[in-house]
Amino acid sequence: MKKPRSRDRLGIGFLTVGCLFLIDPFIGSFEILPDLVGAIFFLAGSHRLALIEPRIELFRKKSVAFFWLSLLRIAVAVGTALPALLGTGTEFLSGLEAIFDPTMRLTFSFSFAVLDCIILIPAFLSLFEGLDYVYLRNRPEETEQDSDSPALRSVRTLTVVFLTVRAFIGFAPMLTATGSEYGTVGDEPVSYETLYVVLTVFCCLIALVIGIAWLSSIKPYFAFFAEDEAWESVMAERLEREIYADEYQENRRHAAFLSSTMTASSVLLLSVPFSSRYLFPEFLFGLLAVWAFWGIRRFTDEKRLCRLGIGFAISALIEYVVTFVYSEWYGVRFEPTRLAGFWGLYLPTVLLWGISSVLLALLFYRLYRTLCAFIGDAVGIRSGTESEKRQQTDRGRKRELCRKAGRLWLFQCLFAVLRAAAFAASPWLSASWVAPFLAGLVLIFYTYWVTKEIADETEMAI
Repeated sequence: MKKPRSRDRLGIGFLTVGCLFLIDPFIGSFEILPDLVGAIFFLAGSHRLALIEPRIELFRKKSVAFFWLSLLRIAVAVGTALPALLGTGTEFLSGLEAIFDPTMRLTFSFSFAVLDCIILIPAFLSLFEGLDYVYLRNRPEETEQDSDSPALRSVRTLTVVFLTVRAFIGFAPMLTATGSEYGTVGDEPVSYETLYVVLTVFCCLIALVIGIAWLSSIKPYFAFFAEDEAWESVMAERLEREIYADEYQENRRHAAFLSSTMTASSVLLLSVPFSSRYLFPEFLFGLLAVWAFWGIRRFTDEKRLCRLGIGFAISALIEYVVTFVYSEWYGVRFEPTRLAGFWGLYLPTVLLWGISSVLLALLFYRLYRTLCAFIGDAVGIRSGTESEKRQQTDRGRKRELCRKAGRLWLFQCLFAVLRAAAFAASPWLSASWVAPFLAGLVLIFYTYWVTKEIADETEMAI
């Protein structure tokens, strides 16, 4: 059997692929190669080395922030495009057109440009520093390669220049968005639409040229580390010896990931209607919850966890679609119960909300049982001490954390009931969504508090 190449052991090649998704230009609000995919490759490429070097871990955290920023950018692009593609024949599309007017598009473009620089420039500088430090501290003595050569140092400067220009180029054409249909230069009329197209094409060409130059520079930089097989072997052995073989380190990593993922995914449960339409994709929570708990699946029945997560996702997706149709017909009508066909659509929609809420409560219960089992394994000081006093302290701490997880589950069940009851009451009480929204805000902070305390406990065990 052919031996796999050692460069796959650390996943550095994923970083190069991720950079490929940054060089494509913006065409208005759209990208040919979405940044979202690039952020996923950054996470995959930095996963292993982030376990050893804090600066690479910082790059990984900023890649997560870049992922969510890219997702928000896609949402804004879709919201901008829908009225243009489908027209404004419905109240929903008219509302989108009113929100994403030229001034707001300019504001969004500028905000995204600034946030891109704030996130990406420090992220890449941290990555470069982390890679150089890890290489210097762990390279074999017989190697003669130097990661601090002038050719490799130049990539840092070019990266800052490229990311700055990239952000400005995505924003520059939108400066014409607030103009009227025609302006004047001297006495000659000038079409702002023509100026926007010219600026977009010009900026795309500049972005491509600089992006290709940056990619041709950063590719050899990552290849320098990926092709040093001796260094990769040393790093892989260190990971196996110090990280993967340590159960306490594994618990710490999984608990930290669980806390951040569950807190972030709880935002999807905020029931905020826009023109009576619930736009938050709650169905994604089921998939993200399974993802968050997948690292500690040995503490639960993983098949049951997957069935509940996927079951809620499917039921909530059907509920999402049917609710959108219901809201289109009856959502903003005065006394909708008097309209023809109301009960025929309202009752099945309420039933779907009830089914998804029951599945959500069952999913919460499975997560609670998994947390309690994980707490039993994660609590305790790694000292080899078996004294009765130490064991009594650990048992007391486990009971305390399990009680907090139980109270979290009870509040989650209350939220599941509120979300269904609020929709059921919406034809008679238009502000009924406020109750699950406020409960959802509390749920986000409550989830963070409990899961963060469990994560801190696994840190203390080390």
